[in-house]
Amino acid sequence: MPRRPGRRSSVPVLCLAVLCGCADSCEPCPENGRCVDGKLECVRGFKKYGNRCVEDGLLTRTANKIAELLQRRVCDEHAQALCGQPGKISFKQLDISNMADELLSNDPAHLTADGIQVVKDRVLQSAHGFFETTSTDDEAEAFKCPDLVAELHRPLDCQVRQWIARNVVFVATFSILRCSGFYGAFTRDRHCQREPRRYMSRYGFSYCSIPL
Repeated sequence: MPRRPGRRSSVPVLCLAVLCGCADSCEPCPENGRCVDGKLECVRGFKKYGNRCVEDGLLTRTANKIAELLQRRVCDEHAQALCGQPGKISFKQLDISNMADELLSNDPAHLTADGIQVVKDRVLQSAHGFFETTSTDDEAEAFKCPDLVAELHRPLDCQVRQWIARNVVFVATFSILRCSGFYGAFTRDRHCQREPRRYMSRYGFSYCSIPL
């Protein structure tokens, strides 16, 4: 009695299309996946969902958060230097990597070792795209916060002091006119002798010795 041929499986076997000589029984390996012995395996950072590989949402959220914290830390350091306080402007790649490790160690996401590596790779990739490239004194490659972004990270009191320093003639003229009665004549207030002095002394200017 002749042997009946076995029923062909209706489930396609995943395989690399370029290596597959059996187009009727296999389908192309999906993006971000690799096919081993006809089975789908997703690359790091992606999860298997049916016959597809979708991005791991937890890793994506963690990477975005760590990248934002890293950018904030570097730009805050730059902003402190702009305000005349102790701060660092240029960071070597090792410094960026160490900061990423520190931020990841403090993150409560409880990722696996592979997940941590995926997140770190994405954070460093984001850092390369966000920071400006410069050189240190020993001509090593370094990264810095963009100047315009660093200025936005300055504390408000620093911004006010620097604005007054750049506009000292305007501030002095305004204060003299106010206290001489011209400004007070229009506003009809009784504070022209008190308020400017308080305002100017708050930011370290001598009320009676401002040069014109």
